[in-house]
Parts: sequence; structure tokens; C-alpha cells
Amino acid sequence: MEGTAFAGYLFPTRLGQAWNAGMLVLMLSVQSSLTMAYVDTDKVRWTSPEQAIQSEFSAGFTTESRVAALAVMVESAKLRRELLTDRNTSTLAPSFACPPAVSGLEDSGRHDIEVHHYLRHKIWADNFDFCRGSFGLWTEGAGVESPLRAATIATAVGLKPGQLVLDVGSGCGNYAQWYYEWFGARTIGLDYTEEAVKFAQESVAGAAPAQFCWMDISRYLGDWLPSRSIDLAVSFGVFYYLRVDVGRFEAGPEPMPGEGFANATRTPCDRLAATHLTQCRVAREMFRVVRELGYVWIGHLGSYKGKWDPKRVWGKNYWPCCFREELLRQEVSLREVPESKLFASHIDWDPTYSLILKRLS
Repeated sequence: MEGTAFAGYLFPTRLGQAWNAGMLVLMLSVQSSLTMAYVDTDKVRWTSPEQAIQSEFSAGFTTESRVAALAVMVESAKLRRELLTDRNTSTLAPSFACPPAVSGLEDSGRHDIEVHHYLRHKIWADNFDFCRGSFGLWTEGAGVESPLRAATIATAVGLKPGQLVLDVGSGCGNYAQWYYEWFGARTIGLDYTEEAVKFAQESVAGAAPAQFCWMDISRYLGDWLPSRSIDLAVSFGVFYYLRVDVGRFEAGPEPMPGEGFANATRTPCDRLAATHLTQCRVAREMFRVVRELGYVWIGHLGSYKGKWDPKRVWGKNYWPCCFREELLRQEVSLREVPESKLFASHIDWDPTYSLILKRLS
């Protein structure tokens, strides 16, 4: 693969060229630039960190500030990895028995919009060199924000060397690569795009302790992955491809809920956890496999103006209803966290949010 490498992140050549000129200068000046962010050079006085941060939020983050944030976060993670690694730290790749290699599209009951999402990704993979080009990495739309999100998530949950990550919608295997190189973690990735899984297995699994399975997460998440075996289950930019409810896909007028089934009813709160093929169901499976004090992180919810956001399509209490029993038993903490500041998102992007679950018992 040709491209420009930065902090373990490989930009395809046609995109990387735009970074070459200023990257070296930026990297050499990261530390001083972060220090000077708190200094008013005209008056030679210190500005409080809170004021500097608020100013950055108000003005909107620049690419340079995102790169600087990522650079510092990655160097800190690598040092932490060295400090925490010992002879008992596992570097073995996961070896779960993946379900039969199949996308799941053979199942009956597929709606046209589900087929559309799958075929779109298949075309990107087959015809546009998905994993070596822009589509598989979000580079044209998100640039450095993709690795910045991965690093922020792992930092927030305190990912440690040897711990096991489940990446739902793993695509080309980027998170597995970053989580090993930066944090020393191991990964099992799941994706329904065959070419992406092949690329990840051939190009990432050889350099990082990782395993990748070709499967449809809405159909085949099940007992093949043992309960309480994962430290962090993460899924970013994936859930809006899944149904919100049994017959509901996206926001739209009643009785036709957008691109859903005609006259589809809304599953009541106390029965939402029992639905199949839904965002709730997949989230619950991710929670099932997480160890005590482990995390589930589902990101980029509410994108595309909330078109596929459960809080808009089903109702604002979708996620509390999905985990109603676990919340009542105090087995889980549930947070819905705005992403704009957390991931230094572009000021014009939709106000997305992350669902963060922590298993308490």
C-alpha cells in the first residue's frame, strides 16, 4: 500500500500528498504549539487551560489541532503501554470459532434498504479498492478524525495491553491495528463486507494480534462468542445500517415509518429487549460478551440529521428501554454522550452522540 504514514495511520497517496509539506514541521512543533495555546504572546501572560479550550470549541477545531491532539494522545498511549506491559501480558491473537463465512443476506425477511446498504459497501469494496482508498477509512470525509476517535475511545475507557476488543463493523481492520500499536490490545473484528474482511485478515492480522470474521452482525451474533469474554466492545458508524425496531428503519410519517414496513407497530418499552435484527438486539449482544467493569461504546449515533437515530425513529427512551431490566437491577451504567467536543468534530457536522455502557456486575 502506498501512502503517507502518521502515528500508525496510513493516508492513501492521493490524500497523503496534501499532508506532506506541513506534517514534519507540525510534528516537531506539537509540544510547543500546545504550550503556546495557553499563552497570550502580546501581553506575555498565561491564559487558563479552560479559556483556551473554550476558545477552540467556539472557533471550531482545525485539522492541525486535531493532528496535534492525536499525536500527543498516541505518544502517551505508547508510553502507557510500555509501563503496563509485563511477562503476563497476552499478545496471542484471538481464536474464536467464527460462524460460517457468509454475509447473512441469504436470510429471508430482508428489506430493500438493508440490501441497499450491503450492496453499496460491496460496490465500494469490489470496484473502488475499498481498503486502500478513501471509502474504507473515511479519509475524505473525516481525515484524521477517524484515528482520533479510536484513540479517544480507548483512552476514555482505559484500554490496557493484552485486553480484548470486539470491533463490530471492523471494515478494513484499522481499529485493530491502532489498538495494538498504540495500546497493546488484541481485537476480534466482525464485518459483512467480504473484501474488507479478507484485507484485514491478510494485511492487519499478520502485524497485530487480531482475528476477523465475515458475518452479518444482526443475524449471527450469538453463543459462538462467549459471555463476559471481552474488555471493550466498540462499534462506530455502523448502527444506522440496522433496523431501529422490527419494522422500523428511519424517521418518516405514520403509518409508514420511513423506509420501513407498512403499518409497522412500535414495540413497547418492556418488550424492546426481545426484538430481533434491531439496533437494540445487537447492542445487547455486545453487552452480553463484555466482562464485569468492561465497556460497550456505540458511536456516531444521530448522524444524517437523525434519520436512523432510535431516539427519533422510536422515541427518546429507546436505549433506557433496551436495557430496562439491567438498569433496574443496577447491572449497567448507561450514558448518551455528545460527540462534537469529545472527538473535535467538524463544526458543521450533525450533533451525533455515543452510547456508552459499563457492566457493573
